[in-house]
Amino acid sequence: MKQIIRKLEAMRNELDAIIKQLATETTEAVPSRSKGRPKTHIFHDWVDRQQLAQCIGQLHHCHFNQRTRLMEVEGEGYGETDFLLSVYCALIKLGLAPSLKHNQINKQYYSFLKDGCRIELEDKERTFNNHLNKVVRTGYDLHCLNKECLSDHPLPGAMKPEEWDRWQGMLAAAEKLLLTDSYVVSLAKKQPSIYGNYKKAILC
Repeated sequence: MKQIIRKLEAMRNELDAIIKQLATETTEAVPSRSKGRPKTHIFHDWVDRQQLAQCIGQLHHCHFNQRTRLMEVEGEGYGETDFLLSVYCALIKLGLAPSLKHNQINKQYYSFLKDGCRIELEDKERTFNNHLNKVVRTGYDLHCLNKECLSDHPLPGAMKPEEWDRWQGMLAAAEKLLLTDSYVVSLAKKQPSIYGNYKKAILC
């Protein structure tokens, strides 16, 4: 009887070992999910972030007045935060960046300006986000906005109709500056959707 019990125990131990081995072989590792909202791409995949960072960094270096703390373009002075946001909006218009309507770009673009473009921003990220929301909360990209949209659907924190002219002026100035950069121009010539905007801008 004792021999039978010992044999059964040995068989049970063997079965346990086989079961453990099978479990190890068949169980697949489950990839860990990153916490929080997934990051969005602030530029299209075919855009070279490094070259674009050089373009925007140079643009800022040439037009930011250290004394007035303003971006000065063709005799006009613009707040640094609003102008750099207009640069991004111009990239959307040119087809180099995705629409703001479905992408949250605040943290990524702010980091890109600081780390990629090496710009020492005057405003903190919270202020930057509040200014970005002036456009985002309208539900339109900046180049698609008009005063009627702003008047018909006023929203807290969104752009006011009386601010529209100023933002459109910044957008036009930002687009014109971007299209003086050889890399942006090379992209414009490769992309038919961008090339039309490029030709219009250089004729202005």
